Amino acid sequence: MKSASSYYCFAEVANGDIILKVKSDPNLSAGGDFRIFPPDSTEPIGNWKMVIDEESRKIKRILIDTRKLHNHKLAWKILCCSRNPVISKGKLEIEFLQNGRVLKTNRPIALEVDNVPPCAIKKAQEISGFVTIVVTNSLPN
Repeated sequence: MKSASSYYCFAEVANGDIILKVKSDPNLSAGGDFRIFPPDSTEPIGNWKMVIDEESRKIKRILIDTRKLHNHKLAWKILCCSRNPVISKGKLEIEFLQNGRVLKTNRPIALEVDNVPPCAIKKAQEISGFVTIVVTNSLPN
């Protein structure tokens, strides 16, 4: 299992809803669970699943008021496999958008995977991590 942490995403209240975009290399199939946790809580306030297959990208509008996302963590657990049995590595990327613009992060969320099993053998590699959402111009809850 690969894990990533210490990511920060910077959003602004005035720019509206946050959109999550997950991209994968064309040879990877991936599916994941995504959850949003308030600060200091283990109970998610939102969760959903995403599957990234032949299209190599998916987007999801986060249906929680951006003002309420300050210091919340968006966590993921993604399983991936290779559609091409001779390719055993690849990359998944996670981006956030507001008003069509990619949001700044403290570093790119580019998740490199090695030893990815072929999908044909019904096994997958797990990648987990989280990003802390920092909302500027935050209003009180």
